[in-house]
Amino acid sequence: MPAWRPMGRVQQAQGGIPIATEEIDAIGLFCPEPIVRLGQAIKRIEEGDTVVLRADDPSAPRDVESWADISGNELVSTAEKDDHWEFVIRKRGGEK
Repeated sequence: MPAWRPMGRVQQAQGGIPIATEEIDAIGLFCPEPIVRLGQAIKRIEEGDTVVLRADDPSAPRDVESWADISGNELVSTAEKDDHWEFVIRKRGGEK
């Protein structure tokens, strides 16, 4: 079963790229489950921390971008991998 993994406090890797506080494996899950798990993870972390979400739902890129806009969090990056997408989302203050 896909799950989240707590990663501890965010640290900066070489070049200032944040290391994820949590990772979510949502591969094999379909809307709305990846977004539900992302929302749960964001609530668990502190402002400035990041979540990595891996998903293969065809609607995930659109859904994650829309969710970030609506929630006030930052979609730091989207990367298309061989069989899934990988999103990095940073929690911002004032989450809606």
